[in-house]
Amino acid sequence: MIEFESTQQQEEHGLQKPAISTILRYIGEHIHKNLSLNQIARVVGMNPSYFSLYFKKEMDENYISFVTRVKIQKAKELLQDPNLKIYELAEMLGYEDTKYFCRKFKDIVGLTPTQYKEAIITRLDDQDEEG
Repeated sequence: MIEFESTQQQEEHGLQKPAISTILRYIGEHIHKNLSLNQIARVVGMNPSYFSLYFKKEMDENYISFVTRVKIQKAKELLQDPNLKIYELAEMLGYEDTKYFCRKFKDIVGLTPTQYKEAIITRLDDQDEEG
């Protein structure tokens, strides 16, 4: 099992961990990009393996799962726009492959993006009829 260095050891080696809030802010500001673990590790000045362990320890979720979940949450918000096409949405969130995006969306939400969008439209139509 790999253990994190103590704060004292990190200070002795000149290592400083970026605040997790800085990392989360960067992810939020760049959600439209393909945010690879190597890329973000480079941005925050950490070794990718160490960054992966650090992120998992701080967030109790691995980096890739977290970014995917955040992107899918953003997709759910954007799907409320009835004019937005699924391929456009995938591109907006940094996915080059629409099928892959749809598969990840279904894994997390339990519906395809199209089914989710239809459910929103149905719910809105039902509310209009009641109102």
